[in-house]
Amino acid sequence: MTDTKPLAVVTGASSGIGHELAKQFAEHGFDLLICAEDVGLAAAADGLRAGGADVQTVQSDSARTTESSSCTPPSPRPVGR
Repeated sequence: MTDTKPLAVVTGASSGIGHELAKQFAEHGFDLLICAEDVGLAAAADGLRAGGADVQTVQSDSARTTESSSCTPPSPRPVGR
């Protein structure tokens, strides 16, 4: 991820509206941090990367109180800003 591109955080990005939003952000030059609870997250990220987006993923269920703030990268690598 870069300091020069805008960053979009998209939950539910493995399918449906969340995935379409992530695609739109990617097509408009955003770096992405995408989150979803299911295994489809990896495939969604691969598809976005194939289109040239810089993508980080976090597998998390944002509907669960204990995980709702966990849409942050697991590594110490900074995300964008």
